[in-house]
Amino acid sequence: MFALAVGMQLVIALGDSMTNGFGLASPSTQDYAAQYSRSIHGKLVNLAVSGSQCDDVVDNEIPNMPRSATVVILNCARMTSADSVSRL
Repeated sequence: MFALAVGMQLVIALGDSMTNGFGLASPSTQDYAAQYSRSIHGKLVNLAVSGSQCDDVVDNEIPNMPRSATVVILNCARMTSADSVSRL
């Protein structure tokens, strides 16, 4: 459970290195999920993992996602199997 100020949105980021801020000097403040979260004065929980593909997001990140999220950001590069689409 995440303590949020009244009216604050819980932003969850799921995905791969793009979402995780790979290559940035300060990913936790410079990646696009962090920038978006700040722009709406939200609380960010970034579950993205560099190297994840869509199957990994479905299998590993979504099950760990807080269900109280008000915004979900999802980015994954490619599919490894056709059934991932039907599982989203």
